[in-house]
Amino acid sequence: MVATARLRRWCAEEDWKHAETPPLLKKPSSDPSELKNFRPISLLPYPTTVLEKAINAQLRNFTEVNNSLDSSQSGFRSNHSTERALLAATNHIRLLLDRGHTAAIILLDLSAAFNTVSHSTLHTGLHDIGICQRALKLIHSFLSRRTQRVRLPPYTSRPTGVNCGGSSLSPTLFNIYMAPLAAIVRSYGMNIMSYTDDTQLIISLNEDPDMAKRNFHSRMEAVTIWMRESCLKHNSNKTELIIFGNATSAWDDSWGPTSLSSPPALTEHARNLGIILDSSLSMTCQVNSVTSSVESQQTVAGQPPTP
Repeated sequence: MVATARLRRWCAEEDWKHAETPPLLKKPSSDPSELKNFRPISLLPYPTTVLEKAINAQLRNFTEVNNSLDSSQSGFRSNHSTERALLAATNHIRLLLDRGHTAAIILLDLSAAFNTVSHSTLHTGLHDIGICQRALKLIHSFLSRRTQRVRLPPYTSRPTGVNCGGSSLSPTLFNIYMAPLAAIVRSYGMNIMSYTDDTQLIISLNEDPDMAKRNFHSRMEAVTIWMRESCLKHNSNKTELIIFGNATSAWDDSWGPTSLSSPPALTEHARNLGIILDSSLSMTCQVNSVTSSVESQQTVAGQPPTP
């Protein structure tokens, strides 16, 4: 009832927007003297959680009914999954190979994706997909003037402002935030499949190697520029590239970095959405990994390995 009343007034109570962030280690064995080993989880008042769920339900329904999200986005959507994203990506690759092309997949790495979303840029994105002014007012009220503080009993830090991230609405809002990228990618002749912040770019390299590398760099620069302008942190050092087809020998690590980032690491296989994807699409690495894991668990349990 309280959340419904807030929705009708198109505003959020100021007291509901102050979060506490307890220092929680990602792993019990992690070194507590290293800040990077802590997971930044914001604990908001209970009414805020209820309001978030109410907003999220209506926002997700709006995007699905109005087809506001690109079909390539599979994260946090009904009837979508990592399996769908993987099948779509491998299908694009196989279609290119069937046409005699050399194909490539670029596995983009975004650092702290949800926590880098700019609220002002998000407001523009929500307006662009047709969110009405009253709903925009509510979301703006909900996201603006938020604060957080760290509590480590008996100590509590001073509150600091939060200008991005910090909401359980983040997955839904992030999908909307990333929507323009698909159009940019396709304008450069690439395909894209995403599962929230896990983004895969599929590209045909059906040119001579030197031309393909130049075109590849120009495409990557366009993606990097958009991410930079959208306040997203593209971690080029962790972005990986797999080449499929007969021309893989023409690609090596000798081609230099672009003007914006270092080239992605060329690899024979990489983990993608929970599986190991290899350059032959044989799934041999994935099968070997699963087999090894099962055998290890059997050994720990004192069971004989499966023949």
